[in-house]
Amino acid sequence: MRATSRAVTFSCCLALLSGCAAKYQEPATGERARLRVVNVGPRVHTNVFIYPHVPASATCLANGEFGDRISIALLDWDNGLHKHKQGVSIGIPGNEADRDERFAETYIPAHKSFTLNIGGGGSIGGMGMVRGGCSGTASWIPDAGTDYEAVYDWNVCRLQVYTIEPDKQEGKPIKRLANAKSLQLCGKSAKVAK
Repeated sequence: MRATSRAVTFSCCLALLSGCAAKYQEPATGERARLRVVNVGPRVHTNVFIYPHVPASATCLANGEFGDRISIALLDWDNGLHKHKQGVSIGIPGNEADRDERFAETYIPAHKSFTLNIGGGGSIGGMGMVRGGCSGTASWIPDAGTDYEAVYDWNVCRLQVYTIEPDKQEGKPIKRLANAKSLQLCGKSAKVAK
């Protein structure tokens, strides 16, 4: 009886540790783009998710309306169980000076609606203060072969998406705002533009 209780308890703990969202599987074939997600500002435990079923015509995001979210990365987590993609580079230029757990890079599908959500909470600077309830959501249709950078600034609770292009003369990457729209939470059902 005791062994059964331990097995059930262990199984429940594993389910909790695996998180509430599925982990992202990069597209291995087909047209794709690259995405870097970056945290700036105070060190805050940050979750990075995508919502794969949000149509490009959506003007807001309703909780649960478009199915489950998928975890791309966890940034600024100190727990060894939460290091999924932290500090992983796939070669997007321009982040060489900040190779730590404040960023993650991954491949994303091109030519279809892509909705990214970044947010979270936790202690700030080890001072025991908690910051939470802050998140941002952006949606765009990535172009094949393009590098994107999604920057989440905890100082102002803002998510901005940029394209990154190499500057052949200066050798530094050029960042330009991408054609991404910000999605806010909406009522019971998402509004779809007509």
